[in-house]
Amino acid sequence: MRSVNDKQANTSANTSPELKCKPKEFGERLRKARKKAGFTQHKFGEAVGVSENTVYGYEAGQIPKGQTLAQMAYLLGCSTDWLLLGDERVSARQKEAPHQADPSQFGVGGEAGSAGGISQNEHQGRDRERPKIGEMITQVVEILESGTVYSTALESNIIAFHDAVRMERRIQDIQDKTDQRLEEMEKRLQGLEGENRELKSAYNGITAKSKEIEAEKRDLEEELEDLKVKAGNLEHQNIRLEEELEFERGQRDNSPFEDTG
Repeated sequence: MRSVNDKQANTSANTSPELKCKPKEFGERLRKARKKAGFTQHKFGEAVGVSENTVYGYEAGQIPKGQTLAQMAYLLGCSTDWLLLGDERVSARQKEAPHQADPSQFGVGGEAGSAGGISQNEHQGRDRERPKIGEMITQVVEILESGTVYSTALESNIIAFHDAVRMERRIQDIQDKTDQRLEEMEKRLQGLEGENRELKSAYNGITAKSKEIEAEKRDLEEELEDLKVKAGNLEHQNIRLEEELEFERGQRDNSPFEDTG
């Protein structure tokens, strides 16, 4: 596809003087839009992917190529039509294509432009006026092959809109995957919370059972101590009984009344 400068060379042969893109006016509109958007020449060049000197050249009247022009329009929040032709010229084009939005709605106003909106009735009327897809494709091909400034503007808009649609689809795909992943993580988290509650309940049960076992152990130890004491007492009693029995035997053996028989 040809560059803007190549197509610009054919513009004078295919368009009226009123609709030609004037480089000086283009540069002035670009400079005003850049300042309104808060860009310095250096920062704007970085955003577009060109040098500061190149931005200076554009604002001096050098027309950028289609892809660069579309990127500049996107960053400045306006249309390529407005940058190339200005509000008054775009208005003239809108009479031929009433379904196109006024570039002044993009947030960058020219010297004669305004930020006025389109009413709901106007939108409904324009929807009725829109041709079918087949007719639109025929019209697009005719414009692109015309070699006029309109073909340059349309080419730039197609590139910008195509990139925007692809980006929107990518973002939506990422959002869908993110939502799905979050839903899976939320379900997993709920499952983990349930398992955690079960573990806590089991831990509390084990803790209570351990306390019961400890209490039983203390009771058994106390009973064991009591039994030891009782066993000691019984042993002492047994020793004393044996001593008494031994004493009784000694007394009996030494008794003079013992029957010798």
